[in-house]
Amino acid sequence: MNILKRSSVGLMGLVLASSAYADVISTTMPVTAAVVPACAIEATAMDFGNDFFSDSSAQAGITVTCDDTQAYNVTMDAGQNLANTSPFGNVRHMASADAGSIAYRLNKTAAGGGQWGDSDFANSYAAGSSVAGTGNGTPQVLTVFGETIKYNGGIGDFSDTVTVSVNF
Repeated sequence: MNILKRSSVGLMGLVLASSAYADVISTTMPVTAAVVPACAIEATAMDFGNDFFSDSSAQAGITVTCDDTQAYNVTMDAGQNLANTSPFGNVRHMASADAGSIAYRLNKTAAGGGQWGDSDFANSYAAGSSVAGTGNGTPQVLTVFGETIKYNGGIGDFSDTVTVSVNF
């Protein structure tokens, strides 16, 4: 009798348990991800040395790393010492502490094939335009070709700071 009582209680529990799940209500769960395009940029310094009394040249590198197939444009602003009154027009200058200056250009090619600027973006340096590229997920090095074009007196150290940006 004891065995029978325990079995019937066990069966009764199964019947009650199965009836507790008689209805099913469902919903959906969205699963999403966003891939945000990304780029990074670094630039090396350009040093014309100390022989700028005649036209001299120098190079610097810009390293751009963008996601695979990400289109980008590299721009350069006017720098801190843009001289609109220069006999050369709208030209970047390195300045010294005693108000001397050296006019210079930042070109896209060694042969002077157009100046780097941002005329097609922020337009702070309309004398030059950006350089376009497409990312491949690895660092890509772009060369900047600098040339001094006019020494305007002064002694000491001459400098300028140009902001280089990647637009993507």
